[in-house]
Amino acid sequence: MFRTEEDLCRTLQDVFKRSMRGRNDLRLVSEFDAGNGIADLVVYCVVPDALKFADRLSKIEPRLAVLATGDLPRELSSGQLAKTAGISARTARKLIGQMHQAEVLIKSATPGHVRQIIPLSPVMEWAIAVEVKLNSWRRAMYQASRYKDFADESWVVLDAEQSSSALVHLDIFRRFNIGLATLSDRSELRIAVRPRFQLPRNRARWWAANVQLARRLANGR
Repeated sequence: MFRTEEDLCRTLQDVFKRSMRGRNDLRLVSEFDAGNGIADLVVYCVVPDALKFADRLSKIEPRLAVLATGDLPRELSSGQLAKTAGISARTARKLIGQMHQAEVLIKSATPGHVRQIIPLSPVMEWAIAVEVKLNSWRRAMYQASRYKDFADESWVVLDAEQSSSALVHLDIFRRFNIGLATLSDRSELRIAVRPRFQLPRNRARWWAANVQLARRLANGR
């Protein structure tokens, strides 16, 4: 039995690292924040030549990643952008100024407006997010469901010796398409529910995740 979630998470990291040996296209990151909660672990597959894209992408402000989706009008005011991104107009203007300095925005001829972002390439092909808990499976499932905004698979991993209450509710995990696995203190990982691979449901969150991962790649992490 694990004493703390930190112990469980460290053991799971070791399991992942062993399984990823020889896979240069896979990366493992911890404490990953894509704007809607902090995933304990994320495994992702980097696109070929990801480092070529990482530097420019890393200059994007994650809160304005909605600009990269292509879902907005070609040109909009800073106030419209602020409302879309859920931030204040003042913050939007400040961030837009920073992104202009980084040369990742196409300048608008209209004062107070912003045009589309310079075309960017993502750094990940797919991502798997993991929420780790000793036994609080309902809370873990709630958190894991939020990671589906940016991840192709979302999982809950529990301490094997404290997982009995979750194992009698596998139908709930299947209904919400969230994976469930248990891990023992002997590093035995057992899959109870394997989720279907599903495209992320929020393009802005997905781009924000790419920005965060690009920053890690650009910093050699």
